[in-house]
Amino acid sequence: AQRYALYEVAAAYGAVSAALVTLGAKTISTFAEIEQGFAKVERTSGMYGDAFAPLEADLLSLSRTIHTLTSAIQDLDARGAQMGIAAEDVADFAEVMAKFIATSPDVDVNSVAEAFGRISKLTAEDDFLGIASAIAQVGVNSAATDAQILKTAEGVARATAAFGFSADEIIGLSAAMAS
Repeated sequence: AQRYALYEVAAAYGAVSAALVTLGAKTISTFAEIEQGFAKVERTSGMYGDAFAPLEADLLSLSRTIHTLTSAIQDLDARGAQMGIAAEDVADFAEVMAKFIATSPDVDVNSVAEAFGRISKLTAEDDFLGIASAIAQVGVNSAATDAQILKTAEGVARATAAFGFSADEIIGLSAAMAS
């Protein structure tokens, strides 16, 4: 009977050690994914070494305060840099986009970053919080969803770029058209 009890103890230790090995491998894999994401942000933002350290700290802090995956925040930063957002504004851009995505369930990371980047470039406005607030406000008060408003706003911004429409005017018109 004692011998069978030792077999059970050995089996339990085997299961625990397998779980610990899996936990260690998953931890290393997660750290590698985070580092790959930071490498992508470095490459697209053009900030390296000591110049990148404050942005990296901001991103890690942001991923702890907003319930969004670190990889999604890194994607937002990389997309923002690709869309021509100034290096010093990338962290603010990612924060506003992460908050917008967290409160707008019908939008995804890539479409939001691209839409906001295009609207910002076409209207020469970089108040991302103002743009996000306007979309959220008209999304609540109209029949259109945030995703519909964003998609329409991209087209309206392109069509009205020569006329100097503000982002708020474009968003209001887009909500009316999408409703």
